[in-house]
Amino acid sequence: MFVAGPFILHLSWLMIIYGYLYYSDYKYDKVRFLNGLKQWPIILGWIGGLVFTTYWLFYAYQSVFPLNKETNAQLNEIRSQNELPELDKSWNFDETGSSQFWLRYVEQKSEKLEVEKVVEYGHWGVNKEYNYYLLTDSKRLLVQEFDYSEMVMHYYELISVKIRMNWRESERRPCSEEEFDQLITAAREK
Repeated sequence: MFVAGPFILHLSWLMIIYGYLYYSDYKYDKVRFLNGLKQWPIILGWIGGLVFTTYWLFYAYQSVFPLNKETNAQLNEIRSQNELPELDKSWNFDETGSSQFWLRYVEQKSEKLEVEKVVEYGHWGVNKEYNYYLLTDSKRLLVQEFDYSEMVMHYYELISVKIRMNWRESERRPCSEEEFDQLITAAREK
């Protein structure tokens, strides 16, 4: 997200410095100073062009990347082959948890099991998909991670999770696929 505050602050400091320099130049030689004022439109044109170009490049970057913007429904075939939860109408898209390279979906399976899906995009397309299973009765967070580039599945449990979306800073305990399936099945049956 483009924040104009730091840019305006730096621009105002430049204007103060240039103002002081022009004032000291005016005191030194008034004729030379008045001839120098003819260059201000050129300077302001360069600054305006720089601001416009920066804004346009930032907007173009957000519009273009990721290059492969597959809809998540197109990935359902790969999900079904690898036993991942498929996206359908029961999943709710979460705009607040999503960004340019992260799409977040939430589904309430039951009172004992809450499922969250995060799809991570790179510049060229989908990189990874994370399925978070929150077992509400035991307060355990299980993660099923699928790497689309290597077509490999990883299972683990997050330990000491402070913020749910900040999983990278929490400890991981690897699980086997059988242990993972047993925990999920037990939660769904309750």
